[in-house]
Amino acid sequence: MIETATHITFVILLLALAITIIWLIKGPTLPDRVISLDLVASLTMGIIISFIFMSNKIVYINTVLIIAPIFFLGTVVIAKYLKTKARND
Repeated sequence: MIETATHITFVILLLALAITIIWLIKGPTLPDRVISLDLVASLTMGIIISFIFMSNKIVYINTVLIIAPIFFLGTVVIAKYLKTKARND
């Protein structure tokens, strides 16, 4: 039962990642692209966590712990840049 739920979750996350990458490429504005990039990072972490459950190897959790703060800081930096850019315009 858990394996089936994990596989379904994995597939749904992959589909969401594909849709988000399309949104990243076609995003009409820069803030849309920043949001989609942050969502790609979150979905990637979800996919890795699903893979951890499917493979029973906890060693991949280190990857999630490295990706999370890097993308969070990147999003904060880009948001500050957009805020100062909007203020100057």
